[in-house]
Amino acid sequence: MKKISLILISVFIISCNSDTEEKVTETSTPLFISTTTNDNTVTVDQNFTVNIIGSENLKGLGLSADNFTTSSFVYPGSGFGNSTILNYRFVDIGEKTLYFQGVKDDNTKSDIKSITFNVIKGNCAKIVSLKITSFYRMNTSWDPEYSNSDPNRLADVCFSITKLNFTSPFENKLNQKLWYKSEVKENQGNLTWDLSKLNLYLNPNNTFNFGLADIDNYPVAQDLTMSPPEIQFSLASYIQTKPNSITLSYPQNNLEFILELEWPN
Repeated sequence: MKKISLILISVFIISCNSDTEEKVTETSTPLFISTTTNDNTVTVDQNFTVNIIGSENLKGLGLSADNFTTSSFVYPGSGFGNSTILNYRFVDIGEKTLYFQGVKDDNTKSDIKSITFNVIKGNCAKIVSLKITSFYRMNTSWDPEYSNSDPNRLADVCFSITKLNFTSPFENKLNQKLWYKSEVKENQGNLTWDLSKLNLYLNPNNTFNFGLADIDNYPVAQDLTMSPPEIQFSLASYIQTKPNSITLSYPQNNLEFILELEWPN
């Protein structure tokens, strides 16, 4: 009787081990992804795509710009199939690396893949400086708690520029997104910003939004442009002449500013 019991126990253990090994084998198939792009050298504000192909159905996809120190994972209801195309553009020059990781139906993740890009200025113009020459209610009080003789009544001025960029790599739609926000010039100080060391490049074929605000206690601000409408500008009409200085005026907004530019040879 003891021999029969021992034999049965041994058979049961072997059977369990066999089932476990089968399950591990079934769920441990690695997921592989490949990443390709149409060009590894791109110009500032130029659209490009990245093609992701999986060895099997991609339930989700992880994206990162810092080797997954920070990341976002996207899981559409129907998955991606075994491939998807992502939309990107870079707004600054330099070497940029994008990182990707696939997720299959059983939540197994692939190894991280990356693509490195060289973002060049191309025919983009570099902003050397920006000067505000007029804005709504310039030289008047923006802080009523101060007397008319107190310089603290004047605006603490900050400007911003937005650039077109993709709302998401999974969408083929461009929206204006904050690109650069200047330091604050308190009490309407010297309204010229030296930007020559910041490598701020504008693609002349694009449109940009300009904002100007009185910053009291960030993020509380007052609009100095009387918008809407949005203050938009483009350098498209200057591509041939390439002037070093451009004055942009918006009479209905009482706004004027000067861009000092450096164009490529």
